[in-house]
Amino acid sequence: MKRINLLVFAAAFLVNLSAIAQINTPAMQLLQFDDEGNTFTLMAPKGAKVKKHSWGSIEITSGKKFQLDIWVSSFRTNIAEVKKSHEENDINKLKKYLIDTPKGILYQSDLWGETQFHLYTYKDIGELTVKCEDLKDGTAYSEQQARVMFAACQSIQKK
Repeated sequence: MKRINLLVFAAAFLVNLSAIAQINTPAMQLLQFDDEGNTFTLMAPKGAKVKKHSWGSIEITSGKKFQLDIWVSSFRTNIAEVKKSHEENDINKLKKYLIDTPKGILYQSDLWGETQFHLYTYKDIGELTVKCEDLKDGTAYSEQQARVMFAACQSIQKK
């Protein structure tokens, strides 16, 4: 009997968790952006805007809750070097990695007592490397917001 109650509770919990995730996750759509004659796509919230900066980065935003900074280059990335720079940062202090893969990290940090979540991913597409991270403009992203942005970065494809 206890086992059945536990299974019913677990099922109800998962249904509620799924409903919460759907409420907090924005409706996504395929968004296109261009860089140096190459066209790419990624999943982004409906209404997201693309802005190409003169210094080379591509900013994809949807309000303050979804802000990506994307760089396309021929230079390969080493995630170990990126992690090392975060681990050595004594101002925005790394607390833990929530996702740690060879081509991407999602991590929790602490900036002057404020919990923040950040991400950095990259994808090798042919001769190009597409680097994608959250925009560093002072916005403190929640874990859910960072996870949505991480998934968007992982969805990048060359068209």
